[in-house]
Amino acid sequence: MSTEFRQLLREELWRSIAWAALALTGWAFIITENSQLEATVWTVLGFPLVTWAFLTVGTITLRLLTGSSLQVRTTDGLHLAFLLSILGGGFAVFYLIAVDGYSAVVYGGGYLGILVLLTVYYRFVVVPDFESRNTS
Repeated sequence: MSTEFRQLLREELWRSIAWAALALTGWAFIITENSQLEATVWTVLGFPLVTWAFLTVGTITLRLLTGSSLQVRTTDGLHLAFLLSILGGGFAVFYLIAVDGYSAVVYGGGYLGILVLLTVYYRFVVVPDFESRNTS
């Protein structure tokens, strides 16, 4: 195993602690507030475990395939932060729809509309500004 690969695994496994904490917290909110999901061992531990594994394996795979470091001070890190904010917003909208019973059409459509606007703003304003600051 190469030194770079070991460092990548070490960094991502440390980052996976945050994934696990977020998954446990998020799924705990959904399971306790949703009458359609029973609080069993499989839902309380299984959903966070699958979420944690998906995010950890996904970031390791992404780094191996792209060769990027996904550090916050880089453009790749900025992309990762944007992706995580999209996932966080989606999780919040899912919570409002599934648990609190808000309209899926209104809130889902609103989320998608805002997502499109933010993506355009991110692509044409945030990224060029970030790159211009880091190249000078």
